[in-house]
Amino acid sequence: MSTRSLEQMLPTWEWVFSALSGEPATRISLVENEDQVAVGDAKDRIRLPHELPYEIGIPAFDWYRLALVHRAAHYEFGTFSFHLASLDGVLDVVGADDDVDGREQHEGESDLEYVLAHLSERRVAERIFTDLEDLRIERALTRLYGGFREHLDAVQHAELQEREELESMPPRRMAMELLCRRSLNWDLAAARVPADLAPMARTVDAACADLARYDATVTDSVLWMVRSHRALMRLPSLSKVSTSFETVGPPSAAVQPGLDPLAWEPRVQLEGQEVLEASEVLLPRYRDGLGFRHSAQTTTGRMESASIFRFIPGSGDGRPDEPSVELTARGESGEERPQLPEPGEHEHYELVDHHYHPPVGRLRFGGGRSFLYPEWDHTRREYRAGWCRVRERMAATEDRNGDGIYRHVVRQYQGELSRLRKRAERLVHQGRKTVRRTKWGDDVDLDAAVEAATDLIAGLPPSPNVHISREPIERDVALVVLFDLSSSTAERVPMTGPDGTVEVVPSDVPLAMGSSKRILDIELESMALLMAAFAATGDQLGVYGFSSSGRGDVQFVVLKDLAERLASRVTRRLDGIKPIHSTRIGPAVRHATRKLQKVEASTRLLFLVCDGRPYDLDYAPDGEELPDIAYAIADTRRALDEAAEGGLHVKVLGIDHNEQHFVREICGPRVGHELLPSVELLPQRMVSFSRDLLY
Repeated sequence: MSTRSLEQMLPTWEWVFSALSGEPATRISLVENEDQVAVGDAKDRIRLPHELPYEIGIPAFDWYRLALVHRAAHYEFGTFSFHLASLDGVLDVVGADDDVDGREQHEGESDLEYVLAHLSERRVAERIFTDLEDLRIERALTRLYGGFREHLDAVQHAELQEREELESMPPRRMAMELLCRRSLNWDLAAARVPADLAPMARTVDAACADLARYDATVTDSVLWMVRSHRALMRLPSLSKVSTSFETVGPPSAAVQPGLDPLAWEPRVQLEGQEVLEASEVLLPRYRDGLGFRHSAQTTTGRMESASIFRFIPGSGDGRPDEPSVELTARGESGEERPQLPEPGEHEHYELVDHHYHPPVGRLRFGGGRSFLYPEWDHTRREYRAGWCRVRERMAATEDRNGDGIYRHVVRQYQGELSRLRKRAERLVHQGRKTVRRTKWGDDVDLDAAVEAATDLIAGLPPSPNVHISREPIERDVALVVLFDLSSSTAERVPMTGPDGTVEVVPSDVPLAMGSSKRILDIELESMALLMAAFAATGDQLGVYGFSSSGRGDVQFVVLKDLAERLASRVTRRLDGIKPIHSTRIGPAVRHATRKLQKVEASTRLLFLVCDGRPYDLDYAPDGEELPDIAYAIADTRRALDEAAEGGLHVKVLGIDHNEQHFVREICGPRVGHELLPSVELLPQRMVSFSRDLLY
């Protein structure tokens, strides 16, 4: 089937997907880069391969239709409707709080996310769930739409022919491959497997048999995921398996669905990179990676996703510390490497070789709330997939005896904030729209009244909708402001004395001993003003900071999340912020874009506040040891363009008069920019910007 023919079918397929899934219109696109397909579907976009990479066993048109129906089936059969309340006993098993309604849950965290976050190998558990749930919905799909059975069987057979040989795999990866094959209707019961893997294989076979039931639900998939994960964790990860083999046999009656609350078993100690091999089993190409959607889903909303990120939270709080899955703490030979020192109050130091060891190749997920993003390499004119790791963390609160930054700023700018509040209150009364032909209203709609009278004379029932109402216009604005928290923000702002002389207080002099502020102090005042101003306007606001220490550690600090209400626990976060390290802008912008794209708002704005100069330890093309400013600028510019192309209004606010040329270079034609003559004007600019939104 030609590409032209496929593209002509896309509008029809979009309609079919919406009809089957019940979701709003979704854009379907054909992509040439296989990595783009592997990243997963977005909320408003489905990606299918431009060319099929192997012998598919059926006509291309039928393959694409099957892939599309598979994606729609997740919505039709409830993959995204899992609730913890339906899963008795699972909280005990995963070591979580058994108070379902009162548990602490992060913004954007679904109930499935909550379960996954309490499992020791989060990425492995997510892949287990993906295969089990794919099997369940495909069984349900063929029962409801029998015409797909023949095509599904042919595609699954073709997929099995492309799988890697089992003999070359270490135990955990082999177990994951067995699960994937079983989900593709492979006869696992007849297979001979190493004796060490036989119990796990029987658990997998029992899980798949149980999920093939006509009344199986996503709750059953989660139950079997937890149980299979526990069985997998008993296996060693080393490349060594038993030399004796067993036939798996039919599912045993002893292996029943459900979970018994058990104490956590110690994990098998893992060495080097092989800890994650279990999750590197290839996903069948006609299926979609669920992990890229359910990870960002709130419990009350629809499944979210973004086209450029992969999100994997790590172990839940309260679990024993476990070895890192990265190769930055241990070398491949297992030797300890010196750890990166924590920054001081306003430290700006060089990370020399004995402190920093750049990672090699694509990154893996680390602990905590970790996200992987691509990076644009302008020398190759292509993305480097999985190249940057963003670690999102909540800013720590700091209790102070006196007033914190927020209260101090609110007092200082109380006049401006009062005027903003009054303007917002007037909008509630002034901002109204006229709606005609309503049942109730302030005035009579003459056209509708004449039509009703005519119908009455003609003996027809008149319409009661003969009024005009004036309804308030709801504001629909969401703003994310991203502040630079790099070590350069520890620098003092030049102070002008009474005699007109300019003095710069060194950054290592405590603020109490010098009257000038740090750049960071002015940024924090601006953050406080934004929070206060948007509390008055009622618009959605997210305030974040970023810094980096190499591509494997881009810190994304949450000061106020978009979904959070302004409260003391939020404002106290301003008091504990310190300058961090370097300025890798690209991944921070991509992460902020992803958060903002989740928000349902007619106007979505992204503000980047920085000096405009992207710099990081390994911000350079592959093979280059020193940072490359041209490479860094190109990636930053591409990240900002991605945000603009995604429907966001993007603006860069340059706060360093000496670095203005960098701001111009990172901003493409779709990205606005503004250069402040002095960073001291930043708080007032935040007030004027908030005021602009009200006019």
